[in-house]
Amino acid sequence: LLDSVRSLGIEELGLPTIEKMINDLGVTNLLDIFNLSVQDIFELEGFADTSAKKLYDNIHQIKKSPINDYQILAALNIAGIGKGLSKILLESYNINQLCELTIDQLTTISGIGVERAIIIAESLIANKSYLITLQKEFNVIETKRKAGEAPKTLHKVCFSGSFPYPKDHYRKIARSKGFEVVESVTKDLTYVVTAGALTDKVTKARKYNIRILDVNEFMNL
Repeated sequence: LLDSVRSLGIEELGLPTIEKMINDLGVTNLLDIFNLSVQDIFELEGFADTSAKKLYDNIHQIKKSPINDYQILAALNIAGIGKGLSKILLESYNINQLCELTIDQLTTISGIGVERAIIIAESLIANKSYLITLQKEFNVIETKRKAGEAPKTLHKVCFSGSFPYPKDHYRKIARSKGFEVVESVTKDLTYVVTAGALTDKVTKARKYNIRILDVNEFMNL
């Protein structure tokens, strides 16, 4: 469940709190988390009025903000489907269509052999109702290409240093712009965004010749 939460970007919901939700509130999946009230969270050990309201708002902000469909698919933690493969699958099919694919159709997708296709097909059938219901909770950005459109390249962005607002504010904006938000600097990164501090990530980005953006430049992209 923690991996599912992280896939959706609910940053303030950590493992100890998830374990309390499971043990004390009977939470079993993401839909259960979204259905919790402020009072439910308040009843968990360690929460007061303010902290319960803050976590509730953080959970429900995810529902209001645009979210990529591949994050929803990856949040199911289906064997063989991580974020990378989720993007590939959803370039050709939306979530509803994907749930209807046969094993033979899945094997026509790059990187999917017969054994993997069987696992994916069986998992999608088992999770179809949950997956379709889950996506209705969000403002979904579809990855699927339009007819004749070239394959999409999802640009990656990393935020480093201190900012005028909490980093989660900028992460949500980045996702709404179609970026994948990552936490480390690698050679395939598109931008490192900073408010001016010379951090280790900025130094590493310069080494890799990755473009460094001031936060205001990023906001104007």
